[in-house]
Amino acid sequence: MGSQIFRYKFFSSLLLLVGCLPAVNQDDEGMEYLIMQKFNVYERGTGRQALGVLANSLSGAVSPWFEEVGDEPRVAQAIANLANPSMRSGASNFLGLEVVSA
Repeated sequence: MGSQIFRYKFFSSLLLLVGCLPAVNQDDEGMEYLIMQKFNVYERGTGRQALGVLANSLSGAVSPWFEEVGDEPRVAQAIANLANPSMRSGASNFLGLEVVSA
């Protein structure tokens, strides 16, 4: 059990360092909730959907939907911002997505 906690803390710190997870000042249990929280994502224009997506996987789940325009900096930044709880609402609106808790 102790080694699992160490691995979790190590990889969480690593993900924070490379910017894959938002920096959140919470206890380990709160951080784990943020990482393990699942969402359903619906694209308003095409009807595409991704169901049961983990919070830290939102960007990867929807990036193929924006392949043709993903090189545009504002689109790329909005996709990346989906992983940040404080930026998720604005990013999803910009991208035409509805992101709801699963």
